[in-house]
Amino acid sequence: MATSFCLQRRATQLHLLDVENLLGTPWFTSQAVADLRQIYDGISGAAMPAHYLLGTSAAANLVEAGLGWGQGQLVFARGKDGAERAILAEMTIAGAARYDEVVIGSGDGIFTEFAAALQSVGVGVRVVARKGSLSKALSLAVRDVRFLPEAHLGKGAGASEPLHVGA
Repeated sequence: MATSFCLQRRATQLHLLDVENLLGTPWFTSQAVADLRQIYDGISGAAMPAHYLLGTSAAANLVEAGLGWGQGQLVFARGKDGAERAILAEMTIAGAARYDEVVIGSGDGIFTEFAAALQSVGVGVRVVARKGSLSKALSLAVRDVRFLPEAHLGKGAGASEPLHVGA
């Protein structure tokens, strides 16, 4: 008698997060990131198991992002579009295609081709962004777009005013 095994793949999500884009500033505290995570997980539909890849454009921001988020892989690249470039350098289409769903936590148009390529191989793609930061190209490339509310997210490092999503 033959024995058969059915190995079911667990549903997984990959979250690619440009922390500075989601907060609307390159100056933030770990508390602002922790506040963001509370809001983001609800809006994004984060499910377990979920993997997080957080990008910033400054090494100093990695510490604040890591402490505030509490889990995930941290990457950075200096300069313009540093967080986005670091995330895309770390993640390939083949690597992301192992997940059932990829959630892009950024409104930057640099993710447009990546999102379209993932969808073309059957991966569900969702975007979570601030209303004022979503590029037209990315909004047209992805069917599921969700916006962060314009909510208080704590005080940024060195900022005199509280950070607001969508500001």
